[in-house]
Formats: sequence, structure tokens, C-alpha cells
Amino acid sequence: MARDVHVGDTGTVIIKNIVDEDNEPVNLVGADTLEIVFSGPSGQRNVLTATFVNDGTDGKIKVTTDEDTWSVAGEWREQVHIETSDGEWHCKSELRRVLPVY
Repeated sequence: MARDVHVGDTGTVIIKNIVDEDNEPVNLVGADTLEIVFSGPSGQRNVLTATFVNDGTDGKIKVTTDEDTWSVAGEWREQVHIETSDGEWHCKSELRRVLPVY
């Protein structure tokens, strides 16, 4: 499970490492779509467009959260979505606990 965050946290940088079945970095240069999809406990769905951490050849992407990313407390799923001219992929999802603000 990923590090805990709080409802409404902004400016949290989330980095994902995209690797193939041999655990080698995927070259993402030329990808048409790079996104991280956040799915909430009550059906919420927020999509953030990702950018390269470096030059894209190392498979590392990142997003920075905004005030709408985590709107309610609970268990959220994060999943990378990639589209290229060769096809479309969804990486294994990761759980993250979103805590209430007191």
C-alpha cells in the first residue's frame, strides 16, 4: 500500500515506475496518453495527466495532486493508463489510504 494522505491534500507528487514483465523500464517516449486514474471508495474517479520524471526512456512518470484528487476519506486505487500507437495499457493498481482531516 502507498503512503497515507489526507482528504484535499494538494501538491503531493506521485511517481510511478513503469516496467515490463521482465522488470525492465518501459520506454514511454511517443506515448499519446499518460495518466494516473484515482478511483475512490464511493465510485469517485479523478484522472490526472502525467509527465515524464526524466526523458521518458526510464519508464518514470509523475503527477502532482490538486484539491480534487482525494475528495473523501477511505481506500483509493491508483492505476496508470498508457496509450501509444501500438495499443492501450492499464498497469496494476495500487491502494492508498486517504485519511480525514480533523
